[in-house]
Amino acid sequence: MRGGKHLTRKEIMAALEKKGIKTDDLRASHIMFRAETDLVVCNGIKKDKQFTYALFDERIPSTKKKTREEALAELALRYFKSHGPATLQDFTWWSGLSVADAKRGLEAIKSNLVSEKYGEYILWFGADRDFKKKKNNPLVYLPSFDEFLISYKSRRISINPEHTSHAFTNNGIFNPVIVHNAKVIGTWKPKFKKEVTIKEHFFINPTEKQKQLCKKAAKEFRKFTEVGK
Repeated sequence: MRGGKHLTRKEIMAALEKKGIKTDDLRASHIMFRAETDLVVCNGIKKDKQFTYALFDERIPSTKKKTREEALAELALRYFKSHGPATLQDFTWWSGLSVADAKRGLEAIKSNLVSEKYGEYILWFGADRDFKKKKNNPLVYLPSFDEFLISYKSRRISINPEHTSHAFTNNGIFNPVIVHNAKVIGTWKPKFKKEVTIKEHFFINPTEKQKQLCKKAAKEFRKFTEVGK
């Protein structure tokens, strides 16, 4: 695989078999799991619609090692600048850090952020964000487990609490959602047959404008599914 060669799992297994390494009886899966966790290989480019692997060191550029405090600070900065407005609790949920480590990360980068109080919450976001400027908020179909919902512990700002059971379950399954003006207004599900169809479920009856926007979003999704065919 050296020299930027991207190989499918089948090609890798064939090479191992030639060297006398057995790959049957689920050995192939275990071999690739180990190679990935040991940072030997990672995802490569697609080859004839098939996924491939590439050498990790050739695919991922080397970076300067950080101290624990530097790493916590950078993770916090990346989160709040890309996901803000968000709370400390949201960052703790998203990162999987302990509350103490999440606090250390936030404290280190507060000078780069702005905070606002919203009800019982203290929200943090990048100082370069301008929320007063009017923005165009289109209607979009978001996929399952999209960051729009999954990266926040509290989702009350984005979805009415009485509708949450339709968008995600207590055991952590997030459904594809329809978002308009930064609010979840329903769910959707594509069906792939001869022609792609979309089944929508709205929490309340959509307006005529939302119906038209849905038609536009559905058209864009069908166009996306046809790429590469």
